[in-house]
This record gives sequence, C-alpha cells and structure tokens, in this order.
Amino acid sequence: MDEPLERRSVISGAAQSDIGRRLHRSGLDLTIEAALRAVDDAGLTVDDIDGLSTYPGSGGPFGGASGAELHDALRLSLNWRDGGLETSGQLGAVHKAVLAVGAGLARHVLVFRTVVEGSGGPVRASTAGGGMPPAFRYLIPYGAGSAANWIACYANRHMHDYGTTREQLGAIAIKFFFFYDS
Repeated sequence: MDEPLERRSVISGAAQSDIGRRLHRSGLDLTIEAALRAVDDAGLTVDDIDGLSTYPGSGGPFGGASGAELHDALRLSLNWRDGGLETSGQLGAVHKAVLAVGAGLARHVLVFRTVVEGSGGPVRASTAGGGMPPAFRYLIPYGAGSAANWIACYANRHMHDYGTTREQLGAIAIKFFFFYDS
C-alpha cells in the first residue's frame, strides 16, 4: 500500500442540533436533526449514506440515540455500521469511519455522538428518562453527573502530584486537534 488509509478519507460535512436547556426533545430527535444538517452540509442526500459510526453505540447513560435507532429512523441502506464502547473514546467512531472508507467498506459514513443531559437540575437517580445507570449512581450525591466531572478529578490529582499546569493539559488537546488537521 503506497498511501495510508486515512488519506483516502475526508470530513466533508459537520453539524450539530439545537443546544439548550429544557428543549423537551428526545435524544433521537436531536440526533436526526444534526445528522440531516451534516448530510446537507456535505452536499449529500440520505440515500448517499452507506455507513454509520457512533460512540458509545448503545445510546449511553446521557439519553443519546443508538446507531440502530438512527439507522431505522433515517431508513438508511448501509453496507457498514459500527458503534461500541470498546474504542478509543469519542473520536474512536471517527477513526473507525476513516478506516471503513479507506478499506472500501463504505463510501459516505455518517458519524455521530449524541449527549442529552438535563442541565436544568441535578442528575436523576433512576434509569427512566435518560438518568444514570445503576453502576454510576454513587456519583450523584457528589454532583458528578458527567464524564467531564469524573475526568476533572483525575486531572486535578495529576496536576497536584506532578505539577502539571493547565496550559500543559490544554496543549495536549490542541496538539490532538491539529494532528487531524495536518
């Protein structure tokens, strides 16, 4: 192979749904909105989409839509679909889409991540309505309702133990972003 697989792929469109407190819309509804906007931004139609990639795949604890739900809702005719927790985080869905296009498994892959968190109040203890799953309920009394809260604890401890600065942590995010841009 003369060229890396990732050079056979481009990000041709991007979009997001409405964002706000108390939108009173389901994760699937918001996902459909963002997906249709992204397809339009890429200059494609829904009929052009032959691949679908998402993280975490099952919709997750924050009320997001699953790959199966979006597949059905948009009536996509897919050659390839992926979604799962065992990947390299949220960008794992992008990595897998790039590999699928590069390998010829799909031509136009729609990649999405949906998060619906109730920002109007504390995290609910029940699993109904997109609340916390039982494995994470111990975090509720501490107000740690999202991954940002959990990761902040690790980052804070790392900064304390090793003297890492905010600027150094920020440089990691910037370098990672520009790695994909170069």
